[in-house]
Amino acid sequence: MATGIVKWFDPDWGWGRIAYDVEQFDVLFSADDVVDPGPPAEGQRVEFDLELIAAGALARTVRLHRKRGGPAARGLDGGA
Repeated sequence: MATGIVKWFDPDWGWGRIAYDVEQFDVLFSADDVVDPGPPAEGQRVEFDLELIAAGALARTVRLHRKRGGPAARGLDGGA
């Protein structure tokens, strides 16, 4: 799963760009590929599946980044 920061999103156009954390290029994403309700906002960290195409890269299955290994993931949230 790739991660990055949303640079911009144009709701009228339905497309935006993500600054990919690993490489020095931006990744294009479509509103149709956003899993969470509503589009991510500028500056939000997201995770996505990366698809390389002839014209560059596309982000698929875009969702807000959720830290792994937090208290709930380690069973330390106080619950059963």
